[in-house]
Amino acid sequence: MCLMRRARSGRPAIRAWRPEVRNLACATNAGFRAAFTARLPVEAWWRNYYDPLRERIRQLDSTVVAGPVIRETEQEIALFEKYSDY
Repeated sequence: MCLMRRARSGRPAIRAWRPEVRNLACATNAGFRAAFTARLPVEAWWRNYYDPLRERIRQLDSTVVAGPVIRETEQEIALFEKYSDY
């Protein structure tokens, strides 16, 4: 199953990150050609994305308008934290 299909199915798309071979086959079947593949180290995700994102969330006012987006982002961070070793 392709990464996009997993994401749309409501299951955490993070579970689809590991099977690079399956994702590469999915892209190839869709008519794309991959120049290369590489997996960023977990530390890079924390240092360059999730830690700054978490800090930015702390600075935001969780108003009624922003509240759902903030909760969804916090859930994403929690999923990455839970499954990043897999």
